[in-house]
Amino acid sequence: MKRLTLLFLTVAFVATVPFLALATHTPINPVPSFSSPPRNWDTLTETHLLNEDAQRYQHQFDSYSESGGVHAMSGTLTATIPATVAYPGGYYVSLSATTRVYVASLRTFVYVHSVNNASASDFSLSGGTGCSIPASGGIVGHFLFVQCGTTSNDPTVTMVSATQGITPLMRVTTSATAITAVSSFRQRQPYRQTSRGGIPHVMEYGALCDGAQDDTLAFQQAWLVAPLIEIPVGNCMVSNVVISGESSGGAETGRAFGIIGQGVDQSRLTGIAGSTGVMVQVGASTDALVGYRRFRLENLRVVGHSGYTDCIQIGHPGSGGSGVIILGKIERIEVTGCTASGAAGIFLRNVVSLTIDNLYSYTNDQGLRSGTPAGAGNITTTTIRNSQFRVNTSFGMLIYNISGLKTRGNVYESNTGPGVSLVGIGTNINQLHRFQDDWFEANTSANLHINSTYGSTFPAYGTFEGLVFPVQLQRTGIFTFRTARNSSTLKISGTQA
Repeated sequence: MKRLTLLFLTVAFVATVPFLALATHTPINPVPSFSSPPRNWDTLTETHLLNEDAQRYQHQFDSYSESGGVHAMSGTLTATIPATVAYPGGYYVSLSATTRVYVASLRTFVYVHSVNNASASDFSLSGGTGCSIPASGGIVGHFLFVQCGTTSNDPTVTMVSATQGITPLMRVTTSATAITAVSSFRQRQPYRQTSRGGIPHVMEYGALCDGAQDDTLAFQQAWLVAPLIEIPVGNCMVSNVVISGESSGGAETGRAFGIIGQGVDQSRLTGIAGSTGVMVQVGASTDALVGYRRFRLENLRVVGHSGYTDCIQIGHPGSGGSGVIILGKIERIEVTGCTASGAAGIFLRNVVSLTIDNLYSYTNDQGLRSGTPAGAGNITTTTIRNSQFRVNTSFGMLIYNISGLKTRGNVYESNTGPGVSLVGIGTNINQLHRFQDDWFEANTSANLHINSTYGSTFPAYGTFEGLVFPVQLQRTGIFTFRTARNSSTLKISGTQA
């Protein structure tokens, strides 16, 4: 009886409630329909699925190149485009290596497109005065070659059909006899990487960061547009890069500038063999004004070599107070490999209110250096904390003329020279330092070395608290030690004021 009652109520409900429309999923492209399957029904279905898949991809992502697609310069007009995998318009395209003989004294723009058996009518070309798709050799499989004069602006190439796609690979510049320049335009990710508050990504300017291509030009082009840039997971090869731009009149109005990576174990800057000078220069000799510029160097590893005078130099390389003064931070950075005599992992010049946090500087000649024996530079109010300076050939830290140095929680270990050396320059520099909770161990010549070799007696004042090390002090100064562990191994030499 209960079952009959329930059945009656269910039927009555269905009869009295209006029909409820059900939501349906609609494809982008019409599904092929036929009353009876034709012989090519599998081909029609495959084409539908390819178009559907690619166009859904287009709605969410950008065209990009996964691998290959860019070759190097050449002493002739011939080069081989390596095997290439790309997704123009969301379509998967895999191309074998292709040898190309370029036309002399032109700029050729190379693209990958998605059209099978394409013709020039499939493409829309604008901009770039005098640019054209050559009738012979302009379209080779899924490669498109657009030729322009050497002084022409870059062209814009799009597909006539909105359902197809195209993605750029490179610009190749030739002289009468050789390929003189290659600029990569590849996008290596299926989206424009501006995830950090709109910070532009260096790969948008042609960097590959694949451990092979020279990405120096891409970095310089990026900084012309955006002083603060992001780099990807990968290994960016550079020779000498200069982070520069406008100088500003104050900290609040200055634009932040620098490099942000994805992590020390993921983003890497590697110096190209044979390069000399400074690997990464922050502030150029062309920056004429003194001003505050908010500098950021974060989340990456910098690997130099014996050819560089320094791995990273912070501040204009002028003397005294001239040039750019930096206001900013270095955070979660590893720097190594600058082993030439006198070369530093990081060299500070003309620095005000800089914070260094979680720096690991190792196997350089000097882990960190500030100022010079000649008194060049102006370094004040610098904080170094939670950092490590290990196995450097000479100094863990060599501090010449710096005022207001504060360190806390650092490790200075197994450096061939002193763990830290503080050197006074003349009598007019107020050396007010504070070292707290630092660890010194197994530094060969001294753990902490203080002297005034390069000048007369200077007013040196310091507070050392909670340190763990056998201390060596040399020459003049007034220093207060509080709760210095292992105090029985404290060694003081020189005249104490």
